[in-house]
Amino acid sequence: MVLSLLRPTAILSISSPAVIGFIYYNGKPYTGQGTWDATYNGFSTESEDCFYPKTVVSGNTVRIHIPRPGRWFVRYFIKIDATGKDLEKFTKMKHTATLVFQIPNERKIPEVEPK
Repeated sequence: MVLSLLRPTAILSISSPAVIGFIYYNGKPYTGQGTWDATYNGFSTESEDCFYPKTVVSGNTVRIHIPRPGRWFVRYFIKIDATGKDLEKFTKMKHTATLVFQIPNERKIPEVEPK
């Protein structure tokens, strides 16, 4: 079983920058319930302290407003009840997909022209 967060589409406009991710489970669009969270590099050094905390969604599309440039990390997961012989080992199976992308920023220090 494979959970994938695929084909991110960056929509970069001044009014509504966003990234759209499409969720696939075993190669097919996933239409059940899942949970996502997201953060960017430098937001926090604490574990699980995300810019966007855990959000429960349904369907195969995740749309995330990106308010600032930087390296972003989006995590999506689902939990499935164990069946059959798996019940001897665990009660739930967690599948997680992670998408990492970068939204470029403008240069902060002007380039120095060579003399």
